[in-house]
Amino acid sequence: MPQTSATAEYKTFENKSTCEKGIVIGDWKVTTRKDRIFNSEEIDKVLEDTKIPQLPEMFFGYNHVTIENTKTNVKWTYNAIEAIRNVQINLKENENWIRVAVADKWNATRNKEEEEKKKIVRPYDWTFSTDFRGKVENTEVEITKEQIDMRKLMRRDPIIFFDQIILYEDELADNGIATLDAKVRVMPTGIFVLCRFFLRIENVLFRSNDTRVYVEFDKNYMLSEYFSREMSFEDVKKVL
Repeated sequence: MPQTSATAEYKTFENKSTCEKGIVIGDWKVTTRKDRIFNSEEIDKVLEDTKIPQLPEMFFGYNHVTIENTKTNVKWTYNAIEAIRNVQINLKENENWIRVAVADKWNATRNKEEEEKKKIVRPYDWTFSTDFRGKVENTEVEITKEQIDMRKLMRRDPIIFFDQIILYEDELADNGIATLDAKVRVMPTGIFVLCRFFLRIENVLFRSNDTRVYVEFDKNYMLSEYFSREMSFEDVKKVL
């Protein structure tokens, strides 16, 4: 049965056969999907399509968060396959390499030939860092100076729908962790999505790439912001 919020009628839904659930409120529809990780055959297809040599250990290729305007058909989608396209491949020698901290200690006690064998040398960004900001369909993106009003998001408005979706995750051969996930919450006045890539390499660095999308129901557009932050492991320890 449809329910009524302070601003619009809404209806939640769930389809267990497709692993999807969501909410329809006013002219907007939010859909999330939590499904299994890709099998080897599905992974091979992604590798062939994206040309990346390897995928994260846990790759949830069916998972997604999608915001859709049912009148204009505008869509904003977050999924693993589109995100992995933004991972750098075909890196040149010494370009954007990140080596684990233990390598320096190891190198100090071995000759140059052994050092070359120990280096992490892969023709792609092995941390799976992505600046993916979502796939936008059926509209044009315009640059604006307008910012998301975080004060509105900090209000204790009732949350009528919430979900968190993991898109991919990798423990980087026990050297840290790389994760990409998306959180969505729907309030009576709007929709907020946070898609975050988080990277921790033990004793080396932390990195966070955030995309925020905000829909206010009394406005006819979506507002998006992107932030990228990086700090060395030592600098983070000083702050803690």
